Amino acid sequence: MAKTADIGPIEKAAILCYRWYTGDGLVDEDILAFSNLFGSPLSPEQLRRVIARARQSNEFQLLQSDIIERWRPRFDRPARLGEKGAQAFMQELFASFDHNLLFDYDVNASSTVIERGKVSDNRTYHPGTRSYWTLHLTTAGRALYLNDNIELEAGPGDLLLFRPEAKFYSGLHPGAGRWEHLWVLFLPKLQWSDMLEWRPLDTGIYHVALPDTKSREKIQAVFQEIVELSSEHSPAHTDLRYNRLEELLIRARGESSPPVEVIDRRIQKACDYMRRNIAEGFRLDEVATACNLSTSRLAHLFRDYMGISPKSWSNNMRLQQARKLLLANNDGISLIARRVGYDDPSQFSRYFKKSIGCSPREFRQSFGER
Repeated sequence: MAKTADIGPIEKAAILCYRWYTGDGLVDEDILAFSNLFGSPLSPEQLRRVIARARQSNEFQLLQSDIIERWRPRFDRPARLGEKGAQAFMQELFASFDHNLLFDYDVNASSTVIERGKVSDNRTYHPGTRSYWTLHLTTAGRALYLNDNIELEAGPGDLLLFRPEAKFYSGLHPGAGRWEHLWVLFLPKLQWSDMLEWRPLDTGIYHVALPDTKSREKIQAVFQEIVELSSEHSPAHTDLRYNRLEELLIRARGESSPPVEVIDRRIQKACDYMRRNIAEGFRLDEVATACNLSTSRLAHLFRDYMGISPKSWSNNMRLQQARKLLLANNDGISLIARRVGYDDPSQFSRYFKKSIGCSPREFRQSFGER
């Protein structure tokens, strides 16, 4: 095998990963190289603990061993690997990573930087089977969070809280080049129930949009303190991490918006009608008739409650459904367009790109399965 000093950083990382999985140990320099490539500033000691837990997980080892075995012919002849092959290998390993391995004590925090085209550029699926709660605070760039019920574009100041059972995808927004966020994994204390009652987006998913004020700066500073304290593991530092996390949750709860006003049942009926007829299409007068309203009255009420016109809302709903279908299967773009009510694939692609900043094909390539 070629010397790792003679190749690029991504190829070097891929070869080091391969060597580790086939029995070699790693020195601190190797571990720091991984940290830089994956966009996470975990210390060598923290990464060593993650690696140790990975070795103890039979299920994870079986999954990773299958990946290693499929890539073995490429590593037996490193000249055939190349930078693109190395990146594909690392992204496959990263996508299969069991994030439960990161959590080894009551509060664990760090930060991640994801850049377009780098090894760190991977979307993550959260299957709702984790043993801990999670907080994400976007500090720069843009991210996309989505599941069957929600789609959220997160930017600086967006704070998201996830219960262990939350199911969703997260990753770099397809229209962005970079996403920086702070994260903390934790087990809440029993007396924290009131602090965790934020505005819900979906089952186990909560969101607070922090205003661009001193309040956001303070919450980010407290978050950063938790990250800095995560490198120490004495009982005193555990108490300090919990103390700072409690302060963060109290401050965030204070910024949480009040419960959303109950929607008018006629507007809810209109939304349900449009969802049911997403593929067949519909005219506004048909929606109005289904709701026992005149067309003008429906348009007026809908804008009052939803903030946009029925046409804009239905178009957004179609495009959100399209994004879910693009992630869920490998059907052609034209077929997906028809399934969400667009007879003209080119019109569908134009609307899609205007909505999210990239074409349907680019979205599937950047945010779909690796």
